[in-house]
Amino acid sequence: MIDFSKYQILSSTILHSRLIDENKINLYINQLNNDDLILFNDIKSIKRKKEFITIRVLLKQYFNIESTLYYINQKPYLKNDYFISISHKDQELIIGINQKHQIGIDIEKINPKISKIKSKFCNRKELVNLDKNENIEILTKHWCAKEATFKCLDFQENIFLTDINVDLFSEYEGRSENKNLKFKLNFSISDNEYVICHAQKEN
Repeated sequence: MIDFSKYQILSSTILHSRLIDENKINLYINQLNNDDLILFNDIKSIKRKKEFITIRVLLKQYFNIESTLYYINQKPYLKNDYFISISHKDQELIIGINQKHQIGIDIEKINPKISKIKSKFCNRKELVNLDKNENIEILTKHWCAKEATFKCLDFQENIFLTDINVDLFSEYEGRSENKNLKFKLNFSISDNEYVICHAQKEN
């Protein structure tokens, strides 16, 4: 069994875990189905192996059945028709699951280096507002919100993070927009080190 925490954001269930230790990978291989085992054996990177097996074992634990995960254009889907979004940073893994709504989830480490790349993901209006009172945590929330929103979009071709507008209403809530689509944002901070953002399309 992999230790994980479970909590709710809106109508989504969030699973939060650390990647399994490298020396424990072999303990979980027998929990992979035949298709996943073939994919797993083709992975060269140890970190990718840890991500791959942790995600699938967690899903099996959570659903108590084999819920097959597959990807189309790098976007994850579950064969039981639940919506799913996945994000990992360093050793942290976040999985968002929703029965009814397309969601996006992202986790990012709070790091001062983000200020050097803000022009790559913030548009002109956002930069004007952020430059008035630059804050590393707020910048990280913008980055995280845009990544989570991007994961919600069905058509991701030719969409840049600067095309997504983000407004923060409070420490924990905000809204993002791309063209005519609007998304509700919810934020949390893990271990005073990581920003987690959950995005869900508004009705």
